[in-house]
Amino acid sequence: MALSARESWGAATGWDEVCRRAAGRRHHNAHRRTLQLYRRMLVSHLILRYGYYRGIQVRIARELGVSEATISRDVRAMWHPGRPVTIPASWTREREEEPG
Repeated sequence: MALSARESWGAATGWDEVCRRAAGRRHHNAHRRTLQLYRRMLVSHLILRYGYYRGIQVRIARELGVSEATISRDVRAMWHPGRPVTIPASWTREREEEPG
């Protein structure tokens, strides 16, 4: 008999599985950081090619197929390398636990 997701959520997890999941997250996050660095390299090359003027971030975002906010964060990170890039607070809020 299969358990529902709610019933299996509290089940104990073995140490081996915990380690495999952590390794998977590390691999996934490393891959995302690599893609981020590659995208920032592309953004810098496109800014050098087109110049920096009003609307260039929109043009680059469309060309790379990402949101304008992503390009804005990339440009800010490149121009202020030691300064942390802020993200919306809604992205960092922990989900409220459902009653029950």
